[in-house]
Amino acid sequence: MTFKPKTEAAHQYALKLRDPRWKSRREEILRRDNHTCRGCGSHDPEPVEDDGYQEDIDPPEKVALEVHHKYYEWGNDPWDYPDSALITLCQMCHDTETVYQKDSTQRLIKAVQTRFLSKDIERLAFAIEHLAMPIKEHEKAARLIAWVITDRVAMETLENIHAMENTGLRPAGDLTEGFLQTLEDLHHG
Repeated sequence: MTFKPKTEAAHQYALKLRDPRWKSRREEILRRDNHTCRGCGSHDPEPVEDDGYQEDIDPPEKVALEVHHKYYEWGNDPWDYPDSALITLCQMCHDTETVYQKDSTQRLIKAVQTRFLSKDIERLAFAIEHLAMPIKEHEKAARLIAWVITDRVAMETLENIHAMENTGLRPAGDLTEGFLQTLEDLHHG
């Protein structure tokens, strides 16, 4: 059975996914992510060489990996997105992300808009954009941010660190691994 897109736009997009530029870009992202789903950790195993002695051993099952666009911008081709906008997901995680991403994003936007003024939203956006954490640690960053803004002791600790930075007792700068480790130690300790 052949896949048939519902609309002409979907058909055109499907054609672009066959373009050599997308195939090349997709392979770059798969290699960057070590052919591993960044959602659940499943991976595409290395092929098993047939040495004639492993006839009774089944080769590992292949995992269907896909490269997911975290967002779309009107007029961009699939291969025109930065690395940070693309992530390797297995088919199950990709399906889940596709279903829930829009609702989750809208929920976050509404929560932020009801609690913060635009200048505060700008600060939050800047902080997230400049988070000094490897992209592979997105779940850890989300857990820490959620914990810090919902825990009074964590919030007071952050306020103290901020006050120290403003008085010159601590060097200013982006979030560092040491700072995040301190927050994690506080969270678990």
